[in-house]
Amino acid sequence: MKKCIFASGAAATLLSMALLAADIDGKWVLETQGPLGKQTQTLTVKAEGGKLTGTMDNQGTVVDGKVNITDGTIDGSKVAFTVVRDMNGTQITRKFSGTLAGAELKLTAQTTGGPGGGNGAAQEMVFKKP
Repeated sequence: MKKCIFASGAAATLLSMALLAADIDGKWVLETQGPLGKQTQTLTVKAEGGKLTGTMDNQGTVVDGKVNITDGTIDGSKVAFTVVRDMNGTQITRKFSGTLAGAELKLTAQTTGGPGGGNGAAQEMVFKKP
């Protein structure tokens, strides 16, 4: 009987993890107002098991364009991935981590590289399903 209860609990946990991963699939948008006007970051992702793949497309920012995300993971509601961009020959790396909460993807981005080669301050952001 104990084995049956444990197996049922484990199955329910795995099912809930799979459902959360499925909820992240698709397009997520962050719109902000920058010094040059409206800035849009569009994140398009797909989860398979614990792996997260996709692209980030920036419009109206200093580093416009679409790039692939790398090192993407999802574990329950926890999400992490990296975006590497080129800005005039200098590599900028942003590591994102955060949580999926319904129609919001709450992320913290830590930036390294770029002009001066230093680390930028962590930036909080909330992407939403359009």
